[in-house]
Amino acid sequence: MAITGNLTYKGLNIPTAYIEIVRVFGGPAEGYSALLNVYASATEKAAGNLLEQINPTGTIPYVAGQDPVTEMYNFLINGAPANPTATPPVAAVPGQFAGFTLV
Repeated sequence: MAITGNLTYKGLNIPTAYIEIVRVFGGPAEGYSALLNVYASATEKAAGNLLEQINPTGTIPYVAGQDPVTEMYNFLINGAPANPTATPPVAAVPGQFAGFTLV
């Protein structure tokens, strides 16, 4: 599982960027964050040509019965809605990779 889309990397446009989650960190109490591998394309991933490893902005909450890896991919694309009833209130988080497609 990975996401693909148009990425600007160090000033260069990469229309076929391929981003995969290599590790999910966290647990039920603190939520989850991830470590991502970024490649120029799926072909470059197959060849082992890593551009960079990054930690995305934000975390996702633990939800019983949901796969944290799938939820993290959805968070990367869609972000998270605001939760004004949380204590403290939580603002909406835009998707860091909005426009990407889950493959």
